[in-house]
Amino acid sequence: MKYELDELLKDAYGGEDTKTATSKLNQEMIDKVHSGESKFEKRFLGFGNFAKVILVSGCACLVVVAIVSAVMALTPRIKDDAIKEAASEEMVSEQESSEDVEETTNYYSDLKWDNPDVQYRIEDDTLIVYGNGKMGGSMKDKLEAHKYDIKKVVIDEGVLGITSGAFKGYAALEGVEMADTVVRIESNAFSGCEKLKEIKWSKGLEIIDSYAFANCTSLIKVVIPEGVTELGGYVFEECSNLENINIPSSIKAISIDDFYGTKWIENLQEDENGFIVVDAILISGANAKGHVVIPDNIKIIGEYAFYRSEVESVIIPEGVVEIGYEAFGKCSNLQSINIPSTVNSIDSGTFRECSKLKNIEISVGIKNVGSSAFEMCESLECIEIPEGVEWIGSNTFEGCKNLVSIKLPRSLEKVGNWLFWDCKSLRTIHGTEGSYAEKLAMYGDYLFEEE
Repeated sequence: MKYELDELLKDAYGGEDTKTATSKLNQEMIDKVHSGESKFEKRFLGFGNFAKVILVSGCACLVVVAIVSAVMALTPRIKDDAIKEAASEEMVSEQESSEDVEETTNYYSDLKWDNPDVQYRIEDDTLIVYGNGKMGGSMKDKLEAHKYDIKKVVIDEGVLGITSGAFKGYAALEGVEMADTVVRIESNAFSGCEKLKEIKWSKGLEIIDSYAFANCTSLIKVVIPEGVTELGGYVFEECSNLENINIPSSIKAISIDDFYGTKWIENLQEDENGFIVVDAILISGANAKGHVVIPDNIKIIGEYAFYRSEVESVIIPEGVVEIGYEAFGKCSNLQSINIPSTVNSIDSGTFRECSKLKNIEISVGIKNVGSSAFEMCESLECIEIPEGVEWIGSNTFEGCKNLVSIKLPRSLEKVGNWLFWDCKSLRTIHGTEGSYAEKLAMYGDYLFEEE
């Protein structure tokens, strides 16, 4: 039987081999989904092609039955994969495309492993990196023989960034000096430099990546320059003598884990609410319980700030501008929370696996909702995304098994893949006629109700 079907497919597609013929058939089926076939036609996509196969071959009825069975077997995959994924490829942008817009324009977007425009020279025990553009990743291999002799590193004017692991484990390194053209220090750039004491920072620095200065045990004081917006995970981990840190007002992403194992973090005290607050940044509420009111002076709620805490409800005041990655992740007792209008975006995973979360009030002012923001919020039954939100990331409502309805704004322009994956109870999408919400309802086979 399989041989006969293979031959039929070949004949129907002009003698193509079975693999190519099957691929063409699948593509035709997906193309029909793109073209907006009726529900009946979607369910039996490709049947016309199979009929063409039958007519060409004049096969027996058993072949017909087998083919129909194959069509029916494909039906679930067509709905879940073709409609939701193929539609997203055509009319729905990946959430990452929005998240990475800035990244593609930054200095590291076309980083070359071997960049001839950036070179180095050694003068006594000082290493000088000079040139224009990005520091090539291959340079660290070329410098391997000198890692036990260099006491000072100078990054000269024109160099834009320090590549990942560039000076990792330089045993004799005591000082670093960066020109103001440096905008990024990549992961592990100076990790394990146990004698490093002095850092002259670039005034143009924007991002310090994960573990960049981890295990630099001789660091005592760090003044992170104004203009830095993001610290990657565990940036100063196990800098065991680091006791004085200045955090700039420009910072937007920060976590208590960035300073794990430092004297500075060990010396910080919780306030009466169970919060650790530094310069208007709430970096930890891990021990908070029950009903929580965020103080009015807080501007940023740090990454993982309440992760796995026992909070049951949270009131966030106007004035908070950033809520970090997984800030309330796995708060299994959290039932209600509000997002004020001063917050620009809901970060990825902010409420991931808050299994009792049922009441969410999101104010007008939010522009973006990050990927997996409400993933596995199993008690969530309905939610309204306010006007002004332009994109919603991938898997945002994945596993919200009791989500019955959602209201989406006219302003919505893009969503990521698998937005409602495993939302078994979702029946209705509310929105305005002709909006993106209506398209999502049509492609996802949901009831659309005009507001």
